[in-house]
Amino acid sequence: MRLSETVQIPSTMPEPAHPASEGSGRIYILSGAIRSGKTTRLMGWSSLGGDVAGILTPDRDGIRMMYDIAARKWFPFEAGPEVPEDRVIRVGGFRFSLRAFEKAAGILISALSVKPAWLVVDEVGRLELEGKGFGLVLPAVISRYKSGSLQGSLLLVVRDSLLDDVVRKFKLEGYTSFNLPPRNP
Repeated sequence: MRLSETVQIPSTMPEPAHPASEGSGRIYILSGAIRSGKTTRLMGWSSLGGDVAGILTPDRDGIRMMYDIAARKWFPFEAGPEVPEDRVIRVGGFRFSLRAFEKAAGILISALSVKPAWLVVDEVGRLELEGKGFGLVLPAVISRYKSGSLQGSLLLVVRDSLLDDVVRKFKLEGYTSFNLPPRNP
């Protein structure tokens, strides 16, 4: 297994239109602690324009949402009280909508045919390690990038405490890891 390069995330990430790599199918992992600003940083980066697709999961007005980067559209991620329990995935104190995961899976699979310069998946966590959430589609997405059949780059967002487990589960070799420094108190 090839050791991965770990670097601090620059204050300005690579231009979205230009993957920061030569060759095809590069995989990047943005890691950091919970609430360290990973998604916020990516929201700013992806808003610069360029050829970026995928899903971000920021909080908006205190509610966890999903954001389709390419379409620039928001949709609910947290399930409201009206959503039946059989259409919900619980993680800690959160109730996530199965419909949102299904929609996100469609966005990610569709992006593979569009072949963006960057495909972002925010985030790969405990659900994905159990084969749930984005874990239903993630193996196919990762496989396409690992095979080199896509020219762009895949950017996975992973909390630092799960990084080793995610790398092991999805057999990620030769990825580049960007770590967010902790926020100042």
